[in-house]
Amino acid sequence: MDRKVLIKKLKSVFCDINKTEEKYSEVWISEVVFGGVYKSGQYKLYVRAEHEICCHFEEVKEIIILLKEKAPEESPFIWSVHLYNADDRLHSIEDGIPVYEKEEAL
Repeated sequence: MDRKVLIKKLKSVFCDINKTEEKYSEVWISEVVFGGVYKSGQYKLYVRAEHEICCHFEEVKEIIILLKEKAPEESPFIWSVHLYNADDRLHSIEDGIPVYEKEEAL
């Protein structure tokens, strides 16, 4: 899957959900590298919630279901989902590629 196509679709999905609920403030991806030798075409999805998450498992499950419903062609390329609370301090993700920031949904 072309990375630009994936980013465009993910951005659309998160913009749509935030227009009604304002659930997520930031989304980015990074490519999964197996052994550092080749590009896998698989991506880690990082999501910062706009709210305090009480059950990470349920929230991740909700994101996976959302992706399967709204981005069925792209969801198989998401290797893992990493979820952060609104107030979590994050260390910079070196190879992170921005997908969405909440200002884009307004």
